[in-house]
Amino acid sequence: MSDKATKPWKFRVEAKTLPGEVLCVTGSCDELGHWMNDQALVLSNESENVWSAVANISSDTDVRYRYFVCISLGDKKLIVRRWESGMNPRTIAAQAPSNVATNKTEVFGEMTLCRERMANIRNGCPIKTAQLPSQNLLQTDLKALK
Repeated sequence: MSDKATKPWKFRVEAKTLPGEVLCVTGSCDELGHWMNDQALVLSNESENVWSAVANISSDTDVRYRYFVCISLGDKKLIVRRWESGMNPRTIAAQAPSNVATNKTEVFGEMTLCRERMANIRNGCPIKTAQLPSQNLLQTDLKALK
């Protein structure tokens, strides 16, 4: 039996998916697969665009995590379709109380720290965006940084 202190944590996220896609969460602890997508926690479809699952996570250390959209081939075989791509993963502080009773819903791809950093960049220098065939590219005008 483990002496590790844990707390129940509800991972609940809103995300638009296509038929056959599921939401998963992976992160910095055993329960989230230590960043290995084939060991991630697969969320259940709670309603049209809301996915959730509860896991017992550590109360001794901060837990970092990211959501991703994938296609499940069963037996923990997942084909990742898209990841959350903020600069830093989401974080649950060790001292944070369990969130199970709050029923808070996160939004796939919207990460607070990332939004704050982008606002700072926009306020300090011009931003150019370019559309590539399969992804968006963010370019900073280096001349403006001089």
